Amino acid sequence: MHATLPPPRADTSSPSFRATPAIRARAVLGAILAAAGGALGGCASAIPPTAEVTGVRRVASTGEGAQIVFEVAASNPNAEPVRLGAVRYEVWSGPTRLFAGERAAETTLPGYATRTLLLPAGLTDADGAGGTLRISGEVEYRPPGVFRRTMEDAGWSPMRASFAGEGAARD
Repeated sequence: MHATLPPPRADTSSPSFRATPAIRARAVLGAILAAAGGALGGCASAIPPTAEVTGVRRVASTGEGAQIVFEVAASNPNAEPVRLGAVRYEVWSGPTRLFAGERAAETTLPGYATRTLLLPAGLTDADGAGGTLRISGEVEYRPPGVFRRTMEDAGWSPMRASFAGEGAARD
């Protein structure tokens, strides 16, 4: 009769088998995300908000230039509210960048709602304040629920929705 012996146990006291703090932190974060996977299913499947340029208008004029405002419709296709953060954008005329700006959106999109964001740009007549202008940019947003809080706690950046459009400023 042959007896089988169990394999020898690894010496876990050896330095080569010790988990570093970074490995432990990754393992803990992975375990938390895996354990919360079922609870996060609804949040992870949230549809990103959309942003669409709906107009451009001149709000003030002087002999030297104009104050232009782009209207951007931000829409939330989800039932849960979505908090908007910074809006970064650039205004172009042909190949020339005329303006770059950043503003706080200062709004939360309720479920299934649309809000208009007003994005100003100061342009000189030499810049082409009267011609066709193009805007492009992105809006930071934070999805609702536990998934967002987990991402923020881990130090991840907010998500972003892009937008772009063009038109001639109307009075």
